[in-house]
Parts: sequence; C-alpha cells; structure tokens
Amino acid sequence: MLMLPALAALARRFPDAQIELAGLPSPHGLLERRSPVSRVVSIEALGLYRAFTGELPEDLAAYLRGFDLIVSWFGHQDEAYRRALANLGHSGRAPRLLIASSRPPAESPEHAVDYLLSTLAPLGLTAEERAPRLALLEEDHEAAERILRTFGIETTDAAFRLIAIHPGSGSRRKCWPVARFAHLIHALDRPDRFFLLIEGPADRDLVERLLEYCAERDQAHTSPRLARLANAPLPHLAAVLARCHLFIGNDSGVTHLAASVGAPVVALFIATDPARWGPRGCAHILRGDPSVEDVRALCEHVLEATDFTRRPQSRTDLTHSSCPR
Repeated sequence: MLMLPALAALARRFPDAQIELAGLPSPHGLLERRSPVSRVVSIEALGLYRAFTGELPEDLAAYLRGFDLIVSWFGHQDEAYRRALANLGHSGRAPRLLIASSRPPAESPEHAVDYLLSTLAPLGLTAEERAPRLALLEEDHEAAERILRTFGIETTDAAFRLIAIHPGSGSRRKCWPVARFAHLIHALDRPDRFFLLIEGPADRDLVERLLEYCAERDQAHTSPRLARLANAPLPHLAAVLARCHLFIGNDSGVTHLAASVGAPVVALFIATDPARWGPRGCAHILRGDPSVEDVRALCEHVLEATDFTRRPQSRTDLTHSSCPR
C-alpha cells in the first residue's frame, strides 16, 4: 500500500506505460484497475530468485528485456543479483534499471512513502500525492452494500455511524490488548452506532477472544450492536471500509487499506514508528501504550469533527469524508 504514491508518480511520468508489479498477488486482484498497476505477477512464479546466481536464465532475461524500465525494490544488497540485472544490456535490448531497498535506512526518520518516491528521483519524477489512494470500482461498492445488508445495515441513514475495528496485525507485538478493544467498544457504544469486527485469515483467535470479552461485559452492560466480517475479498473489504465513519486498528495492512479509501482512521502504534510506517490521509495516530480513555477521547473527537456528507459513488470518488484539520 505504501508503494502506491510511487506507482502513481510513475504513471504520471509515463502516461502511456503499462505498469507490471512483481510481488505477492492478492487472490482477489486488489490493485488491478484500482491503481496505476496494470498487472500483478507472482514473484515466486516469475522465478526472480534465479537472478541471485549472478546469471539470468534465458527465459527470465527475455521477459525482463520486454520492459523499458525496471524498478527493483528487491535484492539491492546482493552483488550477484545486481550484476545479473546489469548484464541484461550485454545481449540485445536493455531496459533502464533502478535498484533500491524497499525500506528506508534504519537510521533514517523518513517515511516509507517519501523514501520510495525518492528512489525514483533519477527519473525526474514529481510527487503530486503522498497519501496512498485506491480508486474503487462500482462492483466493489455494490458488493459492500450487499455485505452490509446481510448485517441489517443501511448506509442511507444520515444519523447512523458505522465503526470498524480490526484487532489484528502482522505481529502480535504490534497489537493493542484485546481486552481493551472490548472495553473501548462498550465505552463508544451509542444507540446510533454499529460495530463491525474485521477478521483476516490470521485474526480468528483474536476476534474470538474479543467477542468473549464483549460477552463478559454484556452481563453488566447493555450489549452493543456488532457483527463479524471474516475474510472478505480485499476489494469488497475496502469498499466496506470506505462506508465506515471510523476505523480503529493497529499497525497493519488493513489500517493502511482503510486510510487509502478515505475512512477516518485511529491507528494504534504500539511497537513501531508511525513517522516511518504510519498511515496517511485521514489518519490519527496514538503511540506507545494508550489507555482506553485516550483512544475513546480521540475516537469521539474524530466522529464529532469529521464531515460525513460525502459518500463513495465511483472509482473516481475516493473518499466519503472530510477530515478534521
């Protein structure tokens, strides 16, 4: 997600180009048609690891020579890999080559978005947008409406507030305690609010525990309205998040996804540096070990200060809110 501004800058610099991304493809094709990326190919299926021998097999060399420009945010520290790509020009047509790390240097305070854009400086690129943006399709919006209707949610009610919570992350050390999420849900609960628990493939245990904590609190408090959205296709999840009035999550890909579609985000950075890895756009970040009251107060501020008069309609209308300044 943090590469999107760099990819957008490439698309502006080369408006007639087809951008192909080698990486880990989403099974539901999140980037294709919703970003400057024309096609995503599996880096494993491509066999790019073979370049680490220092020589390129002919099939891989022929494939790479089909490009005018190769930007490799991969293998920058390996001399054999760099040599293999540099040798593309020794026989036949040679693409222009840029090789750099995908991460800012450990000692650098630079945000990953700004760092990735800086690696493209030799191309004379200018960055008009430094916040990752996805342009959702009409089919994504239609799928989101179907999903929400299964929970009895109609987004046409102007007074209604939909709050998404994702308790997971790529590492447990980056996760705010689940018990606090349960406490937060009850602290934020109002008759006009509905809570949507986002569950990815690795989040089942966390969500189960969160529901257990909520059930324990329900015995002494009014039960909040909540539902569990598990393993939704990423384009559909993105469109659901675009309809949320607030998203609360840890340092995770889902948090960046929510920010990329314009959802007001409260991000909890427990173990990582948001100056380097934080979401951009309509994002509000708490660092360290915030209390439930700290998070509740910020969430209430965002809900009160954000203008929710806009709704997502098409692939060209990326956001549905105007963030508080």
